[in-house]
Amino acid sequence: MPNYSVWALGASNITVSGGKSLSGVTQGDGTHLVGETIRLDSRAWQETRIGDNDTTFDDNDGNQVLRGNQSFDGTSYSDNTVVEGE
Repeated sequence: MPNYSVWALGASNITVSGGKSLSGVTQGDGTHLVGETIRLDSRAWQETRIGDNDTTFDDNDGNQVLRGNQSFDGTSYSDNTVVEGE
């Protein structure tokens, strides 16, 4: 089972112009952000450890899980919590 280290910046450290947020109905393709400016307000990138049961790290892959208990953007997640690429 491959393991990955992904570095991410929590949404609380990001500003989107026009009062929009990163999340939205069209989150999967990002069209709700077309024409907006995304500003990274911090350099507080966090390492997230992820395991997968295949060799493809992909969106909508229900087999990607956190490796170990982790905290991200002020929220705690348990070992083996299912995650997606976005």
